[in-house]
Amino acid sequence: MERDRFIEENIRLAYWVAEKFRRCGMEYDDIVGCCMLGLVKAAGVYMPEKGKFSAFAVRVMQYEMLVELRNARRKKRSGCYMESLEAEQEDGLQLAELVPDPHDGYSEVEAAMLYDTWMGKLTGREKEAARLLVGEGLSQEDAARRMGITQSYVSRIMKDARRKMEVMCAR
Repeated sequence: MERDRFIEENIRLAYWVAEKFRRCGMEYDDIVGCCMLGLVKAAGVYMPEKGKFSAFAVRVMQYEMLVELRNARRKKRSGCYMESLEAEQEDGLQLAELVPDPHDGYSEVEAAMLYDTWMGKLTGREKEAARLLVGEGLSQEDAARRMGITQSYVSRIMKDARRKMEVMCAR
């Protein structure tokens, strides 16, 4: 079968792509496995009239790695950290003293003012992306579909918005 031949003849290509991702923070065996998965997927959907298999396979393997890295980052971020409110911090304060009282209206007003200030600095696209990703909890892919743009463009928009927020927080 031609699919099997593509896979067998391009296994070294998978290792070559894996080398490019060696320093990404994943175990090398996982990287190779991800590239092999990309190679198999590429062999399954390859159309010879579209160009060389090796060029197509490299793109598919790179895409698989990027998806895997994104998923790994998401898993890291979703971790839950527990610390006692009575635990003493380095400066001698207790965490409970630093957490605002939910019943005092000042924190809500202050948060609303900060929110309005920050949102006022964003472009229309940045506001829309933030609303979909943060407000509605959509993935970048789903937000991109709703906005009629690509996932990579949503990622770029959010990166720009994050930079603006970091600058405002530093002030």
